[in-house]
Amino acid sequence: MTCRSAYEKNLRLAEQCAPVLAGIKPANLLMLEGVDTEEVKEMIRDSDVGVYFLYKGKKKCAWLLYREKNIRAVLNQKEVQRFLQTCGYPTFQMEDVLERLGERASCYLDGEMEYPHELGIILGYPLEDVRGFIEFEGKNYLLSGCWKVYGDVEKARQTFALYHKVRQEAVSRIMEHMINKNNNGGLRFE
Repeated sequence: MTCRSAYEKNLRLAEQCAPVLAGIKPANLLMLEGVDTEEVKEMIRDSDVGVYFLYKGKKKCAWLLYREKNIRAVLNQKEVQRFLQTCGYPTFQMEDVLERLGERASCYLDGEMEYPHELGIILGYPLEDVRGFIEFEGKNYLLSGCWKVYGDVEKARQTFALYHKVRQEAVSRIMEHMINKNNNGGLRFE
């Protein structure tokens, strides 16, 4: 579905990216149809969240919305660096990693390689869960929610609940704003 109104765009942003906007997750994917990078930048202009255009699919485009400090912290972990090396990443500078990730995502979309599962690391998934997903090919997981869990189930449950709460709050705020903005005889959304 093409996002036509500011309300639709903001609602999609809240649904897909509230945890990164709230500062509790290093990155989220934002997938929209009929929106360009400048519009995405405008949507988050008053935040300290960065935007990186990741790829254009058949219908939707994908952007990585991220907190630079958090991504750099993830990339500074030695275990993460060793894992990224096995995925063909020669350096661990954020800009280089994002560029390489975009290249790998494009190759995947072109049918030239498997899905770049290292994206999970950038999104803040635990390394043991990303490795488990690859090893077990998405099967034999202990819990499924925002991602498939192969490690610490209790910590994952708490994280899933926090992400859900933040998303619900963000969506509610957007809906309240639109209802208040249009409160002249009924519910109308732009």
